[in-house]
Amino acid sequence: MRFLSAVLCLLSLPLAAGAQSITSFSPDGTVKGVRQVQVRFETQMVAFGDLRLPDPMDIDCPEKGKGRWIDGSSWSYDFVRDLPAGIACRFTLKPGLRDLAGAALKGQGDYTFNTGGPVVVEQLPRGDIDENQVFVLALDAVPDERTIVPHAWCRADGVNERIPVRLLEGAERQQVLDARKNFLDRQLHVYFAARGVVWRAATRVRNSGKEKLPVALLRCARTLPAGAKMALVWGAGIATETGIANTQDQELPFQVRPDFSARFSCERMRRGGHCIPILPMTLSFSAPVSMADAGAIRLTGPRGASWTPQFGAEQAKASHVDSVSFVGPFPEKATLKLALPPQLRDDAGRTLINQSRFPLTVLTDEQPPLVKFPARFGIIEARGDRLLPVTVRNIEAPSASRPAANASPRPPPRLCPLAPRTRRPLRARRSQGRPLRRAKRAARDDLAARR
Repeated sequence: MRFLSAVLCLLSLPLAAGAQSITSFSPDGTVKGVRQVQVRFETQMVAFGDLRLPDPMDIDCPEKGKGRWIDGSSWSYDFVRDLPAGIACRFTLKPGLRDLAGAALKGQGDYTFNTGGPVVVEQLPRGDIDENQVFVLALDAVPDERTIVPHAWCRADGVNERIPVRLLEGAERQQVLDARKNFLDRQLHVYFAARGVVWRAATRVRNSGKEKLPVALLRCARTLPAGAKMALVWGAGIATETGIANTQDQELPFQVRPDFSARFSCERMRRGGHCIPILPMTLSFSAPVSMADAGAIRLTGPRGASWTPQFGAEQAKASHVDSVSFVGPFPEKATLKLALPPQLRDDAGRTLINQSRFPLTVLTDEQPPLVKFPARFGIIEARGDRLLPVTVRNIEAPSASRPAANASPRPPPRLCPLAPRTRRPLRARRSQGRPLRRAKRAARDDLAARR
């Protein structure tokens, strides 16, 4: 019996020694924005109250930090700032590490994690895009440009295949960066601030071999269909310069703007009618046109009449506009012609898809009916005709101003008296302690006033 107990005791010693290990290590795998590493041991590692012992692990990480014991079995390592993307760290138990009881630690002794590959944090443009749009992508890490083209692509409705992307480089890239400097300055300020560096907005934005920036400029390799929904896919496999790659796709949805077209509009008195000649007429474009082309649009009428576009205060300051207005009045029941300048193009160089409709014929209707006082305020004489002038236009006869020839003259209107038709004497009554004599006097005064 004693022999059996001794055997069981000896067998339990290796198992107990093997259990002396780390029960949790956080973070693990790919995690963004790491600030602290936490390690929990299964057994007591330091004496209670004596937390000044050296770190139990060797740290291989490009970012600086400091370790500390939280309690007898918990240890943490705090980084100076949140780890940016593209960082890989390795934590390894020191050789010969023992717990407070002197038992050697067993089990896994090597732990790694990383902060992932480059992710798109902001992009230009937003919303509708051009058929040959250049995408400016601000990233959270400097990418390895060799991995972008093989793992990024465009997807568009109506195209049943992946559309490859083209990476902008050289002078073409620099031209786009110079045009988007304000956007880049904001993104680079955030990027470098996370790394403890102050970005100066006056610095010229370049991307040479010595100065790598977390920016990627892409364009789909083929023209996108107008009006289609599309997505730019920043795919898994795109890596940072440190070799850490993304593990999943990131989709950026966009809407391709419709074909370049022009649409005429005006106010009408009824559906299917012609334009009201006293109200403005508008020509709208689906994409902006230059101010020079917009100012060359003309609306012509009979006998050599011509109208030029009118622009508001804000439109006059812009280099491109998306609509023009013509202010009347125009002749009624007339035929007008709306002509566009030759080779009118939008800001992307596209021609009108409905160019064949121009010069456009515009028909005006008759003037709408109108009964109008000359002003919002008028004075009527106390004695005399008691009349105010009224402007009357296109009112069906007979009207108040032009009676029919065979109509008998109407008698002048009788003025209604201000007093009511029935006169009821006010009965005096006692109320709230009022004397009867005062009530009768009030009744007589009221009756006299009504007369």
